[in-house]
Amino acid sequence: MKQYFSLYDRQTEEKNLINKIGIYILLLKDTIVYVGQSKSLGNRITRHKKGKAGRYKKFDRYGIFLCMEENLLKLESQVMYKYTPLHNISISCNKVCSQQEYLMKKAEKNGK
Repeated sequence: MKQYFSLYDRQTEEKNLINKIGIYILLLKDTIVYVGQSKSLGNRITRHKKGKAGRYKKFDRYGIFLCMEENLLKLESQVMYKYTPLHNISISCNKVCSQQEYLMKKAEKNGK
Protein backbone atom coordinates (compact mmCIF):
# COMPACT_ATOMS: atom_id res chain seq x y z
CA MET A 1 0.00 0.00 0.00
CA LYS A 2 1.83 3.08 -1.27
CA GLN A 3 1.05 6.21 0.74
CA TYR A 4 2.10 9.83 0.52
CA PHE A 5 1.98 12.27 3.43
CA SER A 6 1.99 16.08 3.31
CA LEU A 7 1.56 18.67 6.05
CA TYR A 8 -0.07 22.06 5.40
CA ASP A 9 -0.67 25.30 7.26
CA ARG A 10 -4.37 26.09 7.78
CA GLN A 11 -4.10 29.02 5.32
CA THR A 12 -2.92 26.79 2.45
CA GLU A 13 -5.24 26.59 -0.58
CA GLU A 14 -6.83 23.18 -1.20
CA LYS A 15 -7.27 23.51 -4.98
CA ASN A 16 -4.72 20.80 -5.72
CA LEU A 17 -6.51 18.39 -3.34
CA ILE A 18 -10.03 18.62 -4.83
CA ASN A 19 -10.00 15.24 -6.59
CA LYS A 20 -7.56 13.52 -4.24
CA ILE A 21 -8.57 10.51 -2.12
CA GLY A 22 -7.12 9.87 1.30
CA ILE A 23 -7.04 10.40 5.03
CA TYR A 24 -6.71 13.82 6.63
CA ILE A 25 -5.61 14.76 10.12
CA LEU A 26 -6.41 18.06 11.83
CA LEU A 27 -3.75 19.31 14.23
CA LEU A 28 -3.75 21.95 16.93
CA LYS A 29 -0.39 22.81 18.49
CA ASP A 30 1.19 19.51 17.34
CA THR A 31 -1.69 17.42 18.72
CA ILE A 32 -3.91 15.41 16.37
CA VAL A 33 -7.47 16.46 17.19
CA TYR A 34 -9.37 14.73 14.37
CA VAL A 35 -8.87 12.08 11.70
CA GLY A 36 -11.17 11.63 8.72
CA GLN A 37 -11.35 10.22 5.23
CA SER A 38 -12.57 11.73 1.99
CA LYS A 39 -12.82 11.09 -1.72
CA SER A 40 -12.36 14.84 -2.23
CA LEU A 41 -9.84 16.04 0.34
CA GLY A 42 -9.86 19.66 -0.81
CA ASN A 43 -13.62 20.01 -0.40
CA ARG A 44 -13.59 18.29 2.98
CA ILE A 45 -10.79 20.46 4.40
CA THR A 46 -12.59 23.57 3.11
CA ARG A 47 -15.77 22.51 4.95
CA HIS A 48 -13.77 22.05 8.16
CA LYS A 49 -12.26 25.52 7.75
CA LYS A 50 -15.69 27.07 7.29
CA GLY A 51 -17.18 25.13 10.20
CA LYS A 52 -19.67 23.31 7.98
CA ALA A 53 -18.47 19.79 8.76
CA GLY A 54 -20.77 19.00 11.65
CA ARG A 55 -19.26 20.31 14.84
CA TYR A 56 -16.50 22.84 14.29
CA LYS A 57 -13.04 21.53 15.10
CA LYS A 58 -10.34 24.06 15.93
CA PHE A 59 -7.07 23.36 14.09
CA ASP A 60 -4.02 25.24 12.89
CA ARG A 61 -2.53 22.67 10.48
CA TYR A 62 -3.65 19.60 8.60
CA GLY A 63 -1.94 16.56 7.18
CA ILE A 64 -2.90 14.44 4.21
CA PHE A 65 -2.22 10.75 3.52
CA LEU A 66 -3.00 10.02 -0.13
CA CYS A 67 -4.10 6.43 -0.74
CA MET A 68 -6.31 4.26 -2.93
CA GLU A 69 -10.04 4.33 -2.20
CA GLU A 70 -10.06 0.66 -1.16
CA ASN A 71 -7.53 1.46 1.61
CA LEU A 72 -9.40 4.40 3.18
CA LEU A 73 -11.08 2.53 6.03
CA LYS A 74 -7.98 0.52 6.94
CA LEU A 75 -5.65 3.53 6.94
CA GLU A 76 -8.15 5.70 8.85
CA SER A 77 -8.50 2.95 11.45
CA GLN A 78 -4.72 2.60 11.83
CA VAL A 79 -4.20 6.35 12.30
CA MET A 80 -7.10 6.63 14.76
CA TYR A 81 -5.90 3.63 16.75
CA LYS A 82 -2.35 4.96 16.98
CA TYR A 83 -3.18 8.57 17.92
CA THR A 84 -6.70 8.40 19.50
CA PRO A 85 -7.74 11.92 18.38
CA LEU A 86 -9.85 13.99 20.75
CA HIS A 87 -12.82 14.53 18.42
CA ASN A 88 -13.14 11.04 16.92
CA ILE A 89 -16.15 9.72 18.78
CA SER A 90 -19.43 8.59 17.33
CA ILE A 91 -22.70 10.14 18.44
CA SER A 92 -24.58 7.29 16.75
CA CYS A 93 -23.16 4.66 19.10
CA ASN A 94 -25.68 5.62 21.86
CA LYS A 95 -22.67 5.64 24.17
CA VAL A 96 -19.09 6.74 23.97
CA CYS A 97 -17.40 3.94 22.05
CA SER A 98 -13.88 3.22 20.95
CA GLN A 99 -12.66 4.17 17.50
CA GLN A 100 -12.46 0.46 16.63
CA GLU A 101 -16.15 -0.06 17.49
CA TYR A 102 -17.05 3.05 15.52
CA LEU A 103 -15.10 1.96 12.45
CA MET A 104 -16.60 -1.54 12.59
CA LYS A 105 -20.12 -0.02 12.66
CA LYS A 106 -19.16 2.36 9.84
CA ALA A 107 -17.87 -0.54 7.73
CA GLU A 108 -21.05 -2.57 8.38
CA LYS A 109 -23.20 0.41 7.41
CA ASN A 110 -21.24 0.88 4.18
CA GLY A 111 -21.39 -2.83 3.39
CA LYS A 112 -17.64 -3.42 3.64
